[in-house]
Amino acid sequence: MRQAICDPCFVDRSRPQPRVVIIGAGIAGLTAADRLSKCGLENIVVCEAINRPGGRIHSCWIRESVAELGAEWIHGGNNSNPIFTMATTEGLLTPPLSYNKKSRYPLYLTSEGRALETPVARVTSRVFRNMKKKAEMMFSLEKDRTESLMDYMSRELEAEVKAIREENREDVERGLWGLINSIKCRMGAELTDISANLYGSFIKIPGESVIVPSGFIGVLGPAMKSISPKTIKFCKPVRMVVWGEGCNRALVRCCDGEDIQADYVVVTVSLGVLKSTPDFFQPPLPQEKQDAIDKVGISTVEEVHGGCGTLLRVTVAGREALETELLSEQELAKDMTMLLRRFTGDATLPWPVGIIRSKWTESPYFRGSNSYLGAGARVEDQCQLGCPVPGPRHPAAPIILFAGEATCPGHFGSAQGAYFSGIREADRILKLTHHWGGPPPPLYPECDPCAYIPPKDPCILS
Repeated sequence: MRQAICDPCFVDRSRPQPRVVIIGAGIAGLTAADRLSKCGLENIVVCEAINRPGGRIHSCWIRESVAELGAEWIHGGNNSNPIFTMATTEGLLTPPLSYNKKSRYPLYLTSEGRALETPVARVTSRVFRNMKKKAEMMFSLEKDRTESLMDYMSRELEAEVKAIREENREDVERGLWGLINSIKCRMGAELTDISANLYGSFIKIPGESVIVPSGFIGVLGPAMKSISPKTIKFCKPVRMVVWGEGCNRALVRCCDGEDIQADYVVVTVSLGVLKSTPDFFQPPLPQEKQDAIDKVGISTVEEVHGGCGTLLRVTVAGREALETELLSEQELAKDMTMLLRRFTGDATLPWPVGIIRSKWTESPYFRGSNSYLGAGARVEDQCQLGCPVPGPRHPAAPIILFAGEATCPGHFGSAQGAYFSGIREADRILKLTHHWGGPPPPLYPECDPCAYIPPKDPCILS
């Protein structure tokens, strides 16, 4: 169906269009490009450093099984989650849906190869659920605490264990420490580095976590179909963004020597890249932006998949994940097998015949897996990460815009957070394009021999 000309988002194709360069073809970059394209803005280039789309969405196959090295589940399986909607639109989810089913009373194995008895397992699970719920409530109850999540959990564990029958106390305590470690595996950071007060700032979308049987990468289908194949330049890493100098609003300098002029640059690279390449912007970013980059944390999660008839997934986080990335496949196979044999008590478990792993931190184009709020960070720092440069108090139109999961308060560390941020920045560009009736004015009047008078547009966004 043809889009109406006076649709608030639609750009009049008869007028000059701003040049938009999007750095990164992850879900944030693709969503922004998709939104702009559907609203009539076609002067877009997407520069992707590697040879595939998706960023930290990376589905691989071991024989007939899907191995997810990045995003694994759609957290919140209902239509209020745009990722769920994209998967449904693409026909990836058909009834009955596959859920990431978590047992209410999981199997607890000790290092002696012994399983905890069912009554003890039930007590352990119940106590942990209460501890976790109380931690999540701190975000709305206690604004000024700077305690780490590890300190909080340790204190709560000590208090809870005292109420357990003495003969079960040791086993419950061991089980609780295992569950606390599962938080580390999910968030990817040491609990000593995570803010207890901000642990509950993540917004949970209602619904169970849904598995995409054919691979999470399929959710990119709707966006990829609407973007011209010529728009995305694969194997096109960017070395530097020069902005606010001379008559060019921005110049995107690629590693292959090409310079691309731009009116707007949407930067969707991971927070880890922003932290590790301070010379990525010339001139440097304003101090408040750099402070936010420094304060928000980037975690390390290593996904290891091995198989010998059955696919085995191992998640390693924090300092151990960094060490895991340095191990050879033979060392990993040995360590995984010996660990399983020790905890299950089954010395006959076979070694995996093959291993595939993520190595997010080692990659120069990621330098980490997902963001988190550290003990010294604030939600305001995430907001600052998403603010354009120049900021709202500057007379010039924004030049550099930032998207990605780390820039989305409440949805950080998630695919939906990356999606929301891409839409946010695309709408910002569309609003500015309506306001100026086309490209924004040059930064310096001497760059334009004609006086710039913005045309009136009946469809200006409020």
